[in-house]
Amino acid sequence: MDTEENTFIRLRGLVWNATEEDIKGFLKDCTLKEVVLLTNGRGKPSGNAFVHLDTESDVDRAIAHNKEYLRERFVIVEEIFKSQYISETQNMQNNTAKRLRYQEEVNTEVISKEMDMEYNKGEQDKRANKTNFHIILRGLPWKATEHEIAKFLDDCDIVGNVVIINNEAGKPSGDAVVKLLNKLDLERALKCNRKCLLERSVVVEETDKDTYNRHIIKLDKMDTEENTFIRLKGLVWSATEEDIKTFLHDCNVKEVVLTTTDRGRPSGEAFVHLDTEADVEKSMMHNREYLRERFVLVEEIYESQYMRATQEQKKTIIASAKLEELEKKVSITKTNLETDKGEQDNSGHYIILRGLPGKATEDDIASFLVDCEIVGNIFIITNEAGRSTGDAVAKLLNKIDLERALKCNKKCLMESCVTTEETDKETYNKYRRKMEKMDTEENTFIHLKGLVWSATEKDIKTFLHDCNVKKVVITTNERGKPSGDAFVHLDTEPDVKKAMAHNKEHLRKRFVIIEEIYESQ
Repeated sequence: MDTEENTFIRLRGLVWNATEEDIKGFLKDCTLKEVVLLTNGRGKPSGNAFVHLDTESDVDRAIAHNKEYLRERFVIVEEIFKSQYISETQNMQNNTAKRLRYQEEVNTEVISKEMDMEYNKGEQDKRANKTNFHIILRGLPWKATEHEIAKFLDDCDIVGNVVIINNEAGKPSGDAVVKLLNKLDLERALKCNRKCLLERSVVVEETDKDTYNRHIIKLDKMDTEENTFIRLKGLVWSATEEDIKTFLHDCNVKEVVLTTTDRGRPSGEAFVHLDTEADVEKSMMHNREYLRERFVLVEEIYESQYMRATQEQKKTIIASAKLEELEKKVSITKTNLETDKGEQDNSGHYIILRGLPGKATEDDIASFLVDCEIVGNIFIITNEAGRSTGDAVAKLLNKIDLERALKCNKKCLMESCVTTEETDKETYNKYRRKMEKMDTEENTFIHLKGLVWSATEKDIKTFLHDCNVKKVVITTNERGKPSGDAFVHLDTEPDVKKAMAHNKEHLRKRFVIIEEIYESQ
């Protein structure tokens, strides 16, 4: 640029304990005016640095060191504008000021606790929770960056980083979680609900600490804990501990924890405790490599995330065992009562399709499954907003049709590569929609999706104010937290019609999806 100094560079990929002296040694043939080592929101090294050099010739010499090693990592050297240098260094100063304010508030909190020891534990817990304010944003544009989300949350003091939640393919899911400094910032953030970011309406809701901690991303090493834990995402459901050890063949593995859903089914995730930090570096080299037919995402995580996941898995195993025992009893009862019906149901074969184009119709999917006899309808799975998730389930007539369908795996539909996998009756029944009335059962049941977490039975009855409601069941997840779903038993079929008229109407801050369901569901 003719209008400014052209003497600024950025270094990326530095080892976390790199010092100013290390950088001067790395750029030994350059004259340095200033070095700024960047930190994250918690004051830990980010692995980046900005350098102000003396002359443009120094910049040319610095660029010649691009991808050379500083200790065990190679460093990316990029030339940048003066405005970038100034902007980033000011941002770091602002983050430092925010962090100091946060630390001051925490210190004040600790002092307050020490002065109020005579208060009971309940009061102490209540005060402690004042430092925990978390939100979740839904419906974000996929290309939204952390900086844009922070700017969207106007005038809110954010603690740490904005955490963009990725799907199994490592791409943004449209959700993000954020920790805020205090209650005032939480109130400001909630006022951004339904405002637009890059022309998309974004939902902003309060969430809990558990949800935030589940998604935080480890950005730096910790001096107070082992830095030897990783998470694998996107595993095939049949993956075993041996498969994972083979996948991480050059790493010393201490423990593998394969997680399951609340119904005991594989979740596609695993948590791994490695022997050394060097093993973690080796494991990260396997990121996005294939384990059988799926590539696997490898992420470094905190020890606390590992411990929480393993504890939750132990609870899930216990709950799953109890559920399995209960289901076994129910199954025996149903078999005794409906032997013939049971035999007919067990003859079904089911598939789930993933990665479908958003505009794919049932007819498109049926054409994709060439020469397969489909029983009933293909059910396209929708999200809370009623839009296609890219997944669908279908029931096939016999084993030959199942084999034909599985041959369609990784084939393209409208330029999208579609995964076809066998699934179970339980998954199919979970997503099938009621298409017609049944003569053999009551047709008076509905499913509400997308409820605010604080919705009560009274809220639902008020929402369905013109319907006669017999019973409301608000479902929870495995930790007892509201799932955002509810099942409602209405009095008559006309009540169901009235209820369907409320589809996509708002209950408080969120619109609600209403679906008619079978009595068995």
